[in-house]
Amino acid sequence: MGKSVAVVGAAIGAAVLGVVHCGGPAKEGGAGAECFRAEECAAGLVCLDERCTSDLTSVNFRREAGTATVDAGTGTPD
Repeated sequence: MGKSVAVVGAAIGAAVLGVVHCGGPAKEGGAGAECFRAEECAAGLVCLDERCTSDLTSVNFRREAGTATVDAGTGTPD
C-alpha cells in the first residue's frame, strides 16, 4: 500500500509542477501586445509577427488553397 501512495503522490506532484512550469493560462493582450500564440490575444485578434493584431493584410491568402474540385467522371482535379 505504501508504494501506491507514493505513486499517487508523485503523479499529483508532477501535475502541479507542470501547471506551475507552463505558467498557467495566458493573459489576453490587446492590439499591439507581445504574443507567441493566438491564445495570448484578446477575442478578435490574432498573433502575427509576435504582436496581437486584427490586421490580416500581411497574410498571403491563396484563393486555391483548400478549394480543389474533383471531376466526378475521371477523378482528376479540374
